[in-house]
Amino acid sequence: MVGEVTQNGHGDERGKMARKDNERARGVRRSFLWLVAGVLVLTAVEVQAGSRWLGVSGSLGTYGEVYHMQGREGRRDPTTGRLYFRPTVTALGLTFPFEVVVSTEETQFRQSYNRLGIDPHWRWITLHLGDFYPRLNYFVSGVRVRGAGVDLRPGIFRLSVFKGQSRRSVPGEAFRRNMWAAQVGIGRENGNLLEVGLLKAADDTTSSTTTTVTPQENLLFVGRLGISLFRRHLTLLVEGAGSLHTRDLRSPSADSLIREQLPQGMDKAYNLLTRYFTPRVSSRADYAYRVMFGFRSRRATLRAQYNRLGPGFVSLAMPYAVNDRVNLNLSGTVHIIRGRLSLRSRFTRYRDNLQNEKTTTNGRQFWTTTLQAKPWRSTSLNLSVGLGTQIREDSMRVVFQGQRYNGGLTQRFQLLGRQHTFRFSHTEQRSERWQGEYDVSNTTVRWDVEWWRNFVAGISLGTANNEFRGQKVQVGIFGFSARHRLPRKRITNHLNVGVRRGTGYTSVVSRVGFRWSLTRADALSLMFRRTDYLRGAATYHEMLGSVTLDHRFNL
Repeated sequence: MVGEVTQNGHGDERGKMARKDNERARGVRRSFLWLVAGVLVLTAVEVQAGSRWLGVSGSLGTYGEVYHMQGREGRRDPTTGRLYFRPTVTALGLTFPFEVVVSTEETQFRQSYNRLGIDPHWRWITLHLGDFYPRLNYFVSGVRVRGAGVDLRPGIFRLSVFKGQSRRSVPGEAFRRNMWAAQVGIGRENGNLLEVGLLKAADDTTSSTTTTVTPQENLLFVGRLGISLFRRHLTLLVEGAGSLHTRDLRSPSADSLIREQLPQGMDKAYNLLTRYFTPRVSSRADYAYRVMFGFRSRRATLRAQYNRLGPGFVSLAMPYAVNDRVNLNLSGTVHIIRGRLSLRSRFTRYRDNLQNEKTTTNGRQFWTTTLQAKPWRSTSLNLSVGLGTQIREDSMRVVFQGQRYNGGLTQRFQLLGRQHTFRFSHTEQRSERWQGEYDVSNTTVRWDVEWWRNFVAGISLGTANNEFRGQKVQVGIFGFSARHRLPRKRITNHLNVGVRRGTGYTSVVSRVGFRWSLTRADALSLMFRRTDYLRGAATYHEMLGSVTLDHRFNL
């Protein structure tokens, strides 16, 4: 009985939210009409401001699309509409950039899509109000916050503070997450600098009753050290972070257990820590760091980067981080003959299971070298070789070794009074795995002709041959593209058609685009894309059409 009441309660709640979404969609459609009217009004009254102390510039516009899928479940909403308004107001040396984005994709059943933010700037002061993306260092970046923040850069001194909500509650799926951070330092970006900071993120356990996800808490200590020497010919950047993370805020507290094991003299430090973070049985501490080294000269460039994220390291302000992994990246470029001949090389290595907490370890390393040559102005050549293997520590018991060879040619020439461009590319790839050998061979030829001054068309032909355990699969590739410009009427059209025909299937992707610059400040764009996948019962047809109206103003 209790489960039925709870289920009905969630159903009523979702019904109310669905009605709100419908009302919001109608509001967006009304806003669309107001926006179109606003574009026309701004176009009619736009003048160049003669006063130096006040200026307004930016863009506003709308985007709409219609989507249809036949033969399988659709991947998008049938209709979508978006409005955006991005003005920048300048007054008395102050700069006020705004951003407003409203979309019919907004719904209470997922994280917010709409954005509303302002970032006023004056000399060394920058404020953030509404939606913004704070970036303190590598481990605090990529998360959107709805709140307020400030960046101060007086001379060589640096201070950043922000507070807000990084995630809203979604019934049955997510808790509301609050976040704040502060960072202080000295130095200049891309130069010599030293910064330290603190971040706190915690879910509100009362914001949702879901049991599919757990409420989390995160305390992050971050630091950054940058060194630049010899006019940035030699650079070093070290970024580190220590993480305290609780996987489930509803788990029992571990405070008494930790106090029993505290060394003498650590009581005050621990009491200070518990003001911001409560240790629980699901809590874990770990660290991460990144080291970047760069060297550049007239003839050569060298870059090296080493990342380590411990298995227990979590940053709720870095949503796409993969922990329990080390990565090494090396890259270099040598200009043997400047503008004519260059050599590029890259090496990548990664490994997981850093503390042997898993039953298996996965590790790979890849090396690629490319030689680029331009013997004449109209001729370009490139040759590349790649090798991939598993590392010695790998215990997946999956034999992996791959080689890749690629060659390309681009030739431009005049023929019958027309400008021609010929491109050729061939790739050979072979992988040895425990299932067997896998060979891939791709060849592509493309020929573009400038028939008239503003009309370019071309065709491409290619084949893709795949062989696995003695079974061969061949795919034929055909493509056609055309681009036409009418400079006087400020119109650009383009057409692309791609066909792939393999064993038992045919795929056709068509795209048509149109852009018309109505005035110097207004542009109308239309696009239609169709995908036809023909394969018996798995056949489907996908269509997408969109229209964009953009207006740029400078008042």
